[in-house]
Amino acid sequence: GLIEVFDRKTFMTTLDTCYTDPLTVDPDWLCLLHLTFAIGLVMAAPIAGTQEDAIIQKLRAESPDRAELFYSNAKSLADPLAGFEDAGFVSIQALALMSVYMLAVSKRNAAYAYHGKWLCLIYSREIIRF
Repeated sequence: GLIEVFDRKTFMTTLDTCYTDPLTVDPDWLCLLHLTFAIGLVMAAPIAGTQEDAIIQKLRAESPDRAELFYSNAKSLADPLAGFEDAGFVSIQALALMSVYMLAVSKRNAAYAYHGKWLCLIYSREIIRF
């Protein structure tokens, strides 16, 4: 499946800013970037024998688990559960990505919990009207 969490143009612009001037990047956005890296590493399926395959295999072989490090870094940068009452759209994005990551690493109970939390935020903030 495919989920669209980011506006592609905004994401790429912010990513460019991250590489050109990293100290100005918002920690909330870095949280989303690290979650994206974690999901990408877990779900990557490059063609065997390619340069991409070699990079992914190297990252997966490292100890400790690189995907789990990305996930932990994301939570330390801007844990969406810490400010649940003040949460905004970034928290919804982060919780959605966290639920996808948990599904990818076969932690269904945590995935369902995160999914439920971001749905609560959507309804409580009336960000999306159904």
